[in-house]
Amino acid sequence: MKKSYQYIIRSISFGIFILAGLTSCKKYLDEPPSKTTSLVVTTTDQLSALLNNYTQFYAEGNRTAIYSTDDYELPKSLYDARPATFSAMATIQFMLWDIPYLPDDTREGFWSGEYKKYSMPIWPWIM
Repeated sequence: MKKSYQYIIRSISFGIFILAGLTSCKKYLDEPPSKTTSLVVTTTDQLSALLNNYTQFYAEGNRTAIYSTDDYELPKSLYDARPATFSAMATIQFMLWDIPYLPDDTREGFWSGEYKKYSMPIWPWIM
């Protein structure tokens, strides 16, 4: 009897939790998206503007974000097919995780800033 009573209490509590969760989302889902994030393309001029300015959203300057994955490789066959594509040494360093040279890479703003944080004392007024 006690177990069935606990089961009923848990079932009712779970049901109330689900109903509260579903009803609280209605206000959020009914709100239209902001104008800055989700504009719908309605004219050909808007589409042309997107296509003509693709470098504003396509190019990623943070190589750390691009190459920081455990599923990235540079196969020898790909390198042999087009070695000019991989002529930049920094690109190969990022691909192969050549860690000793990465802190000195001045073109990479993210990690150079992170390494500076690490090398600075936490409490500078103590020094």
